[in-house]
Amino acid sequence: MIHKLINRPEFKFLLVGGSVTGLNFILYSGLVEFIRPTFWGMESRTSSQIICWPALVMLSFLLNKSFVWQSTKRKRDTIVQFFVLYVITGLVIQPWVIHYSFFAFDAVPVLKGHLYTCNLLAWCLSVGIGMIANFLGGRYMFKKTGGK
Repeated sequence: MIHKLINRPEFKFLLVGGSVTGLNFILYSGLVEFIRPTFWGMESRTSSQIICWPALVMLSFLLNKSFVWQSTKRKRDTIVQFFVLYVITGLVIQPWVIHYSFFAFDAVPVLKGHLYTCNLLAWCLSVGIGMIANFLGGRYMFKKTGGK
């Protein structure tokens, strides 16, 4: 039973996604707390997410293709779709969620002024939304032709 569970794509996606997300969190937190990049008029929370994204999306593509979905499709047949999906989630949806949910969390009286906590909650919410979108997109693009 455990063997069946750990071989399911949902479990593998959570394992890969959790690992890549953990690495993202470390890089993101380091940038926000110590470097504080700002560009194009964006605060460091949003800029940091955009900086972390390119390397992590390539790592995620390789792990999702080979380990999660065990796709036999050629890389060039799926990399553009994967890139577009992750551009939408990583560079549009997630920064938008971080930006607006941060202010929503900061408006909650018990969280007011606790900027680190508000930032962490905003980041976690954006990651959850991004993971759902990426799982559904990955399941579609890496599905085996003629199979399940």
